[in-house]
Amino acid sequence: MPKNSLARKIVHHFFGLLDRAFVLRAIRMVFGYRGAIVLMYHDIPGKEFEQQLEFLKRNFDIIPVEELVKGLEVRGSMQGKCVLTFDDGYKSFHSDIFPVIKKHSVPVTVFLIAGAIGKKFNEKNLMNWTEILELQETGLVSFGSHSLSHPHLNKLSRAQLDRELSESKKALEKKLGKKIEFFAAPYGEYSANHLNAFSKAGYRAALTVVEGDNIAGGNLLELKRITVEKLHKPTHIYFTTSGLNRFFQKPGLLKKI
Repeated sequence: MPKNSLARKIVHHFFGLLDRAFVLRAIRMVFGYRGAIVLMYHDIPGKEFEQQLEFLKRNFDIIPVEELVKGLEVRGSMQGKCVLTFDDGYKSFHSDIFPVIKKHSVPVTVFLIAGAIGKKFNEKNLMNWTEILELQETGLVSFGSHSLSHPHLNKLSRAQLDRELSESKKALEKKLGKKIEFFAAPYGEYSANHLNAFSKAGYRAALTVVEGDNIAGGNLLELKRITVEKLHKPTHIYFTTSGLNRFFQKPGLLKKI
């Protein structure tokens, strides 16, 4: 593997040429994931997100989460499809990320902490209702529930769990004036016992942080997602989103590229 900056630059330049010639897309279609992928972000600088987005647009068809779920329900082929999601609803999404989304006209779903709108979470400001409604009006941003208070679901009683699921859904539907059908589990935590609660609360699909792709026949209450926000280099993003990282299981191997 390359060990100096010049060698890395050569590798990334060559990789970029393959990307722009759509060679990487062809390789992914043959050897990579067979289903749709869902990417999970939290808070990422707009410039870095745009670099990733430009790469993703060349290699995937970016679709809304609604289209993903519909496709899985009718057992259609979802290979090459990509869904973009942001958890928590940080204010930086409105100020830094949305301008990029608007520029590239791509759909994104944000999962909101319904009981913390306009407050702070992880010492960062969350969007307020004015900002959220402004985003909804654009038609590019949709919203889902990320619970009422962002708890560890595994530590809740069934009554507490039901409240987090149902009350967050009701609060968002009341403010947004739209049905909330999708839920993203806080911290990605969930167990088989939670699936019935997701369904009972009225969610059509739920998203986890289990890495992988989504194919027809899978449980819609256990949709897989891939965390990519810290994988800044196009090479890392490509191998992770394509599923080809499965062939590079040696710890730290991709970091050397």
